[in-house]
Formats: sequence, structure tokens, C-alpha cells
Amino acid sequence: MKVLDIIKIIAGHICIICSISLVVVQILDWFNPLMDFMGHSMFLLYALCIASVFLGVCEIYLRKPETKLRRARKNVRNR
Repeated sequence: MKVLDIIKIIAGHICIICSISLVVVQILDWFNPLMDFMGHSMFLLYALCIASVFLGVCEIYLRKPETKLRRARKNVRNR
């Protein structure tokens, strides 16, 4: 496995963990707004944004384009 693939897997896990944590923090903030849970959990939002941007860049710019042969094989299998 390449290092970039491992980093992409870790970034995907970070996105899932931060998303779930932010949902929980938002619900807690609805029930007790004086505690300011969202204000104290900005690091989760920053981690989510960084991991999401990294995954987006990897998916768009670092994806290997499909060759004609690979695309033809895929079409034959799907028939």
C-alpha cells in the first residue's frame, strides 16, 4: 500500500469521526446553549475541513485516468 493511500484512509476516518462528533456537539448545544459547546469544539470543524479538502484534492487531481483498454474491459463485464 502506498503512503498516500494510507493517508487517504486516515483522512476518511477523520472525516467520519469529526462529523459524528460535530452532530453530537450540535445536539448538546441545542439543549444547553449557555455552555457554548460549538465554540469550544472548533478544532473538530478545522480537522473536518482539512481532511475533506485533502480527500477532495486527492480524488480530483491524483486519480489515475482510465485507459481505453481498462474502460473496454469494464464495459464487457457489465453486459
